[in-house]
Formats: sequence, C-alpha cells, structure tokens
Amino acid sequence: EEFLEGKELSIFSFTDGYYVSPLVAACDYKRIYDNDLGPNTGGMGGYSPPHTFDSSLNQEINSTIITPTIHQMAENNTPFSGILYGGLILTNQGPKVIEYNCRFGDPEAEILLPLLDSNLFEICQAGAENSLNHSEIRWSTNSSVGIVLTSKGYPNEYETEKIISIGNIKDNCTIFHNGTNIDEENNLISSGGRVLTIVSTNNTIENARKDAYDAIKSVDFIDSHFRTDIAKSTDR
Repeated sequence: EEFLEGKELSIFSFTDGYYVSPLVAACDYKRIYDNDLGPNTGGMGGYSPPHTFDSSLNQEINSTIITPTIHQMAENNTPFSGILYGGLILTNQGPKVIEYNCRFGDPEAEILLPLLDSNLFEICQAGAENSLNHSEIRWSTNSSVGIVLTSKGYPNEYETEKIISIGNIKDNCTIFHNGTNIDEENNLISSGGRVLTIVSTNNTIENARKDAYDAIKSVDFIDSHFRTDIAKSTDR
C-alpha cells in the first residue's frame, strides 16, 4: 500500500443512497496518554470542526470522494443509505481515503450530534425512504469538544463498579454514559473501560474546551483517567 503522511480527518454525511448531505468533520484522539503516547484506545476525545476543514476542502472531498462513492454504489445496484464515515489523511497530494465506516464514530457521535440543529429521527426516516434531498439538515456554527473519562488501567485490565457522582454542569455541556450501570443501592457505577464522555459546545474551540474541562471537575469518579490535552492544539 501507498505510505501516506499528513493530518487525519474524519468526515461524516447522511445519504439515502443517491443524495449526499453536506459534510461535517471531526478530529479524534486515539492514544491513551497526552501527547499521543501509549496504546491505542477506542477514542479519548475530540473536537469539531477542525480548522483545516474549510469550504474549499469540504467541496473537494464531497465532489471527488464521497459523492462518487455513493453514486458508484448505486450504479452497482448496491445503494447505501445511512451515515457514511470516511477516515481521511490530508496529504500534499490532496485528501486520501484510509477507511470507510457505515456508522458514526465514538466519540465522534457525541461530539457532532450536539451540533445538529435538525431532527435526527426525521433525517434517518428520510434516508430510509430515499427522500433525503427534501430534508433540511442544519448544523450549528458552534464548536464542540468532547473528553472521555476511562477506568484506571484501560485499555488493558481495569476495575469496574466504581461509584460515580455527578454535580451541576453548565447548560451547554452534556454527559454521555458509555460504560455505566446502577447497583443494588441505586448508585451510579462504572461498568466498562470508557465510562463517560463530557461534551461542551460554544462559539469557539477554546471556549468549548474550557467548559468541558470545567465540567469534569463536577464528576467524582475514583481512579478515573482522562487526557488533559484534548483540543489544546488544533494543528493536527
């Protein structure tokens, strides 16, 4: 295979097999520790939109990669409807596809969906009925930052059933439960490696980042771990 160098970018679109919605993009962090050190994980956080994803790049990726892919699948009598997730690398020769997934990513879903100003159910229904071109899909112009809290030891051996308490957070923050449960005494407890994803939206990446890390201070979760450099630099 060709060796590719450049910045990674994840792009997402809704499609009904023929029509492709406007693209949105995110960057995620796979390594367990700051500065991209340690083993890979399912994802430790991310942000949207990447500063590299301007209208020109959006149009280039849509016209040369995403739309041709959907059209070719339709021509092959195997139309795809759903969410198309393209993992790309932005090389000096232009964007290149590393992989496709037929789903939202995690934590990309948690990062992107708070920016969706349209009704997700109606979008999915239109996609299933091949009428997505009649739907208005609106995305907020805000930025979003998500930070994942994990059990100590993840992605290797880790302990579960740690009690979690969550205090008050700002209205622009959301806490998604990835690996939690309720014990016999009605306590919220950890039940997996990636436990919570704290997401904040705001007018800039910097403000969203600050709010997300402030929200983490309201979470009492013994032996938890999270990266401290999510969206610290968006030059990636």
